[in-house]
Amino acid sequence: MNQVLTEEQAMKHRLYARDRIVSLYKSGRLNYEEAVEKTKEIQHYGDRLTALELLKTAKENLTNKTPPMGRMKYALFWITLVVHHSIGIASHMSLLKNHFYLGSYLFIFLFSFALFLRHWKSTFIEGGIADALLICIFYTIILMQFVNYPGYLFARSVKFALHGRYFFPVIVPFFGIVSYSLLSPFKKQVQTAICVLISIFFIWGDFPYFILNATSQWVTLNLG
Repeated sequence: MNQVLTEEQAMKHRLYARDRIVSLYKSGRLNYEEAVEKTKEIQHYGDRLTALELLKTAKENLTNKTPPMGRMKYALFWITLVVHHSIGIASHMSLLKNHFYLGSYLFIFLFSFALFLRHWKSTFIEGGIADALLICIFYTIILMQFVNYPGYLFARSVKFALHGRYFFPVIVPFFGIVSYSLLSPFKKQVQTAICVLISIFFIWGDFPYFILNATSQWVTLNLG
C-alpha cells in the first residue's frame, strides 16, 4: 500500500497499520514499548488486539530465538485448521466444532480418500475426477505453502490470516471427489444409506448446530 500512498495515509488502513507496526518492531526501528503505544492508532478493536498479540509473540521469539516450524510440520497444522474453520462458523465471533464433530468430518474425508486410492483406476477414467483432483492439489499447495506459510513466518502464529473461506474456490470439486469416492464403489442400496446418513450429519452440523450453541453474545455483538 505504501507504494502508492504516503506512510501516513497507508497507516489509516487497519491491516496495513497492524502489520507495519509489527514489522517496525521486528526490524528494530521501534522498541517494544514504542510499538505497543503505536497500536493505539489502530481504530479497529480486533486488529489492535491482534497487533498486540503479534508484538508479544515477536518479542518472545526474538528473546528465545525460537526457530520456525518446517513446511511439512506446518502442513499438518494447516490441514487440521482449514478443516476446522471450514466446517465451523466464523463472523465477528467464532463458533468452531468440538473434537467429536471435527473427528467425524476428518473420518469422512479420510474414508473417502481411502476408497479413492483403492478404486483410483476406475475413478480417474470417469467423470473428469482427475482434473478436479489436480485443481484441488495445486490450489492447496499454492495456498498452503506460498500464501499462508509466509504469513506464519511473519507472525509465528499458525492461525494468522488462515481462514477456512480461502479454500472455498475449490470446495465444489473437493466435495465432488469426496462424494464420488464414497458412493461409486457400492451398490445402490448402500449408496442411498451413505448419502442419507452423511447428509443428515452435515445438515445438523450447520444451522441447527448454530442455533443450539450460539450464545447471547452473538446477538449482542451483532447489534452493537
